[in-house]
Amino acid sequence: MENGYSWYIAVIFTFGETAGSGLVALPNAMLALGPIVGIITLVVMCLIPFYTATLLGNNWIIMKTRWSEYSEHCRNPYPAMAQKAMGDWMGHFTSFCTYLTVFGGTAVFSLLASKTISEVLNGFGIGATMCSTLIAVGVVLWPFVMLKSPMHFWQVSIVATISTVTAVALILFGYALDAGGCYEHSSYPEFTPVAASNSLATIIFAYGGHPCIPTIVHDMKTPQHYFRCFLLSYIALFLLYTPVSLLGFWIYGDSVTDSIISSIQNDTLRRGISVLIAVHVFFSVLIIANPLLQASEHVFGVKQDSLTGIITTVTLLKSANMKRIIFEN
Repeated sequence: MENGYSWYIAVIFTFGETAGSGLVALPNAMLALGPIVGIITLVVMCLIPFYTATLLGNNWIIMKTRWSEYSEHCRNPYPAMAQKAMGDWMGHFTSFCTYLTVFGGTAVFSLLASKTISEVLNGFGIGATMCSTLIAVGVVLWPFVMLKSPMHFWQVSIVATISTVTAVALILFGYALDAGGCYEHSSYPEFTPVAASNSLATIIFAYGGHPCIPTIVHDMKTPQHYFRCFLLSYIALFLLYTPVSLLGFWIYGDSVTDSIISSIQNDTLRRGISVLIAVHVFFSVLIIANPLLQASEHVFGVKQDSLTGIITTVTLLKSANMKRIIFEN
């Protein structure tokens, strides 16, 4: 796909990069908001990122039209837009904000993938610590971070999407199995502003993914199709999130923990869902980290597909390991 990928592959990229780890916490978020406020929040928080995504897409089309240097590959689209709009200082500030977000998100996703994989392996009787699994995650991801941009690893988005959709199907199947026994024992807490604010943050996180949007639009064969791409992506996200959120809230009530996976009563289903979420998170790291990788190449002035992937991978793993040590203590 040297000339870019089609708009429906861009849909899969956007969906696969956004959906996944956030959805398992949505039933808990719904518990604090209640069904009415919760569904309204899901709708509003879906519309806002959809609208801002279309603004970013349109902005990048303008950039490519007015400045020919952006017609080819661009390693740092966010700072480039900010620099053209408000000058160099805003470009530098945007670089700091964007790449700090991407760095932190990638480190957290690496930790989440390592934690989930180690738990799955331990469930099968294979001794694995989170630390050793974290190193294994980095080693496996290493070759992929050498790739230039999303158009060179578009297959990853398909794997991430399939794993997420399959995980949701298993979650809903688990709901069906548990509904009869769990619903009659469920209770629901009263609305509190503090809990609601935490739930709002969870829903915002579930719809997050904007750091990669300019890169996704840039790599499309026909970037002008960005609107249909984001429209279908966010409709799919809403249709995915709503049943998981509402049914999990309705069936389990206040017994729901931070992750809906632990509420599923069937052990086999729990393990299967955990594996699928781990697969999603594992491959999502590649998509999420890509803007940071490209920015690192630009800063270090090295050729793409070179040593920057090594540098960034090692740095991310060290950061993730430091977070693990801090949280454990």
